[in-house]
Amino acid sequence: MDTTVSITFIGHSTLLIRMGGISILTDPNFDGSMGYLMPRIPDVPEPMELAGGEISLLAISHSHLDHLSLPSIRRIKGRPRILVPEKVGPYLKSIAAERVEEIRPGEKTSVGGVSITALPARHPSVRFPLGRKTGTNSYLFEFNGTAVYFVGDSGYSEAFRSIGERYSIDVALLPIGLATPSLLFGRHHLSPALALKAFHDLRAGFMIPVHYGTFRTILERPGWPLAELKRLLREEGLESRVKILGFGETWSWQKHSGNARAPLRSAVSVDEECR
Repeated sequence: MDTTVSITFIGHSTLLIRMGGISILTDPNFDGSMGYLMPRIPDVPEPMELAGGEISLLAISHSHLDHLSLPSIRRIKGRPRILVPEKVGPYLKSIAAERVEEIRPGEKTSVGGVSITALPARHPSVRFPLGRKTGTNSYLFEFNGTAVYFVGDSGYSEAFRSIGERYSIDVALLPIGLATPSLLFGRHHLSPALALKAFHDLRAGFMIPVHYGTFRTILERPGWPLAELKRLLREEGLESRVKILGFGETWSWQKHSGNARAPLRSAVSVDEECR
């Protein structure tokens, strides 16, 4: 059975993952700006052209406007299932209420032959100021022994170590930007250094950095996260295991018996370690 995984970096936390015969779109954002003051740097893509066919699943990590973009979801044709964290479903009731499934950390579902496990993330989510608190998920996608882990948005916590002990992760999609200044944003975002620490904790085979350089942010230079990551990769000799993709670029990988990883020991619940 084909175990090829194809991952396209569209921008910010939006990735197109093809595995097990289905197409998964994470945190779809095709907006021309983030708010009114932070314009998009790369061209706004056409989602259906990138997909090259039907999209099976939208995986939403949390309700912040740059991760749950309702205008972007409206642009996606077809009837994909929409997986969201707890209490996020009502925001989509005017678009596709019958296709929305809320899922909490520790719960599982599937699309086609792909198994999806919701896992915790350290990133409190309120869509609007003074609004109600909604859930935050990261997601593990598994098919025929191949596992891709999408973090979405998270600060560093010991949960990464527990997840790495419990699951055998082949590819980790880890955010590296919007973590500075650390006094304001560091607790709930990963800097390049903390993303690499999480990568080690997860024991993943490969890492693809995301959540950087897409919008011209005010407090963080758009080019800094990637430049800092590259410096750290040279220091640690990790260039071959961290795949840096340009906007719209695709990386494909196939698991063979020679690089398969044996399941690791089970861990207790990781939910508490994210708090």
